[in-house]
Amino acid sequence: MLLSLALGGCGENDKTGSLTALLGASLQDISFATPGPIQKTYGDAPFSNTASGGDGRGAIRYDSSNIAVASVAANNGTVTLIAPGSTVITATKAADRRQLAAQASYTLTVARADQSIAFNNAGPLYKLADEASFANLAGGGSGSGALSYSSSDTAVATVDPATGAVTPVAPGNTTITATKAADTYYNSAQASYSVVMAPRQTQLKAWLGAANTEVEFPAAADGLSFVRATDADCDLTNYSVCADGQLDTLTGITINDSAARLNQQAWYWLQHGANTSASLNVTQTRFSAREYVQTVAFDDKLWLIGGYDGSFRNDVWSSTDGVNWTQVSANAGFSARSDHQVVSFDGKLWLIGGYNGAALNDVWSSSDGVNWNQETAAAGFSARYAHHATVFDNKLWVMAGWDGAPNNDVWYSSDGVTWTEATAAAAFSARVDPQVVVFDSKLWLIGGWDGSLQNDVWWSGDGSNWTQASAAAAFSARDGHQVAVLNNQLWLAGGHDGALTNDVWKSADGANWTQVSAAAEFSARERHHMVAFHDALWLIGGNDGARRNDIWSSSDGLSWSKQTAGAEFSARYDHQATVFNNALWVVAGRDSAFRNDAWSSNDGLSWTRHSAAAPFSARHSHQTVAFANKLWVIGGDDGGNLNEVWSSSDGVSWNQETAAAAFSARYDHQVVVFNNKLWLIGGYDGTAKSDVWSSSDGINWTQETAAAAFSARYDHQVAVFNNQLWLIGGWDGGMKNDVWSSSDGVTWSQETAAAAFSARYDHQVVSFNNKLWLIGGWDGSVKNDVWSSSDGVSWTQASAAAEFPAPQVPQALAWDNKLWLIGGSDGSSQNHVWSSADGVTWRLGYKGTVNFP
Repeated sequence: MLLSLALGGCGENDKTGSLTALLGASLQDISFATPGPIQKTYGDAPFSNTASGGDGRGAIRYDSSNIAVASVAANNGTVTLIAPGSTVITATKAADRRQLAAQASYTLTVARADQSIAFNNAGPLYKLADEASFANLAGGGSGSGALSYSSSDTAVATVDPATGAVTPVAPGNTTITATKAADTYYNSAQASYSVVMAPRQTQLKAWLGAANTEVEFPAAADGLSFVRATDADCDLTNYSVCADGQLDTLTGITINDSAARLNQQAWYWLQHGANTSASLNVTQTRFSAREYVQTVAFDDKLWLIGGYDGSFRNDVWSSTDGVNWTQVSANAGFSARSDHQVVSFDGKLWLIGGYNGAALNDVWSSSDGVNWNQETAAAGFSARYAHHATVFDNKLWVMAGWDGAPNNDVWYSSDGVTWTEATAAAAFSARVDPQVVVFDSKLWLIGGWDGSLQNDVWWSGDGSNWTQASAAAAFSARDGHQVAVLNNQLWLAGGHDGALTNDVWKSADGANWTQVSAAAEFSARERHHMVAFHDALWLIGGNDGARRNDIWSSSDGLSWSKQTAGAEFSARYDHQATVFNNALWVVAGRDSAFRNDAWSSNDGLSWTRHSAAAPFSARHSHQTVAFANKLWVIGGDDGGNLNEVWSSSDGVSWNQETAAAAFSARYDHQVVVFNNKLWLIGGYDGTAKSDVWSSSDGINWTQETAAAAFSARYDHQVAVFNNQLWLIGGWDGGMKNDVWSSSDGVTWSQETAAAAFSARYDHQVVSFNNKLWLIGGWDGSVKNDVWSSSDGVSWTQASAAAEFPAPQVPQALAWDNKLWLIGGSDGSSQNHVWSSADGVTWRLGYKGTVNFP
């Protein structure tokens, strides 16, 4: 009854509310539109993720558990990212009379943002391996992390980790990487660029042929572009329209080039990114052997102008490397002459005076070596030669020389036309052929001839007043010498002091001189020329008993290297070549003098000197063979006949096996290895010989026969072929073309009395590709024909005139599946090396250097 009373007086709603109040509020559920977890990245825009649901009328409010990571708008759930990390976003719906409060949550993770950095130069960068350090910095990125740098190959280039400065080390490729460290807000970032390092100088090796040239570059040049043409002025950006224009990217593979050939010069370039090398003129041509020559460094080249080679010359040659020379002009505008002077002044070459049958005092200039302008036909100073000119105090200077008598006047000019006499009689004696250089901001005059040879040294700060630094320097009195300045020192080389010299001296003050070398590698000579070029001394030409066109360089005055497209050993004949330790060897012979040096090569192009002066006497017309793992030198002529025997296991240390072998002292004999013995056959000991000797140890020799069936002879050839000894041609009082064979060295059979080739001597015979090959010789003229035979009887002419010039007394041998011809004389001594894979087609070995400026 009481319940009824309570309810009876109420409306329907009042009834429900009263029931809820009596029974308790009900539960409700809410949820987020995206239930999470949610991943975001720092820097993302605010986002909204609202909660909904639930039956109650309570308001929904939002909050973040970690407001350092993200904040949330309490009234609408909009989330704003603050920093990387994690937070829980919670929505709470308030309770009302009917519904209890409700909550929902999701996890929000904020990740660090990515950032990007970049280098100022995206690369690749093309640099030379000897360049100075350079910087290419990285920048960008929003974070505060530190930048650091690394190199993928520190053998190519290193990089300072802090500054990014890159230091070149060696040719090759490396990747430089910059790393920006992560911080609170940003991930780490990286950027990279590649650096391609090329050598400043690249030496190529080539074999010049009649139809094409095989060119090899070292691995350090891989990736460079190799451009060539027969047009020296080729536009390399459009090389294909140039005469014989060609391009290859170097990959370590031999390039077949048809631009350069034996009888066709070409120009080679290397390209490295935007860098282009100086051109290399590939040619066999070189200026003739001469004396009284003038050379000068001008326009980053060596220039050689005029001189005397048996005739007066007015040709002009230039070279970028001292090895390969281009004839700029065969007949320049000035008259052919010698004993002149050439200097570089005011951006031009200047030629002053000289002798062309009469003394001269004309002055010529040229900006290119091709076009010459006569500045004056008769300068203020008297016509003269054997004078000296130099550049000092922005003026041309001329002093001393011969105008009918020695002079000691000094003249100068600022334009080459108008000349002023600084003094009519300097303090030094009137003389010819002194040397004058500029050193320590002074003029220096050294040596010469004033009626007697001099070794005095004088200097002047103004050209008028001269002070004697030394009345008698440490070097001998001389003329025909040369003086140059290098590395803040005076250098003197060669000359004539009563005899030809090849000594080298230096001085830091002009008064005190030190002998660097008593006998340099170049032959003793006079009337040569020496200049400083590319941080080295360069000595060119002159007369050492004969006129020369050899070129030598040295960076220290002590060690001199012969600069040649041929072999490094001096041009020679009557030498010996053999194969030993899988290399070619050249031993002794004669150039301007007898030699006792020993050289080897693994490729026929690059030669190493093992002995400059072996303990055996300098000689020629000897024999050298490889036997019992040693080199052997047997007999020869050192001014007298020899029968001593020497051996060496390395070409450096030599042992005299016997001072007097059982056979008579002789030269122009033959020695071969046959049946595990040394065999010596024929030669000349005052008379021609036909004896045969053998030895198993090089010391004890057995005479196999005193007079073989063939006539006594010398300058013949003996080869081993088909397990027999073969003797071919030679001189027995007349030239021979007979062929003899023997299986034991005692009994000899005449295979033919007159082979198809002409009778001759000084030829070469080798066994190659199952045939005997005969090369060159003298039959009344020097020959360059090639013949082969598979039986020694029937001979086939492989070439009537091979590509090599007719050489006298060269050396031929078989090695590395090729025939080789080394040295000889074709009117002048040679150090050329030729090779042939078939005996028909011959290639000339060549080396050249390509330089990036």
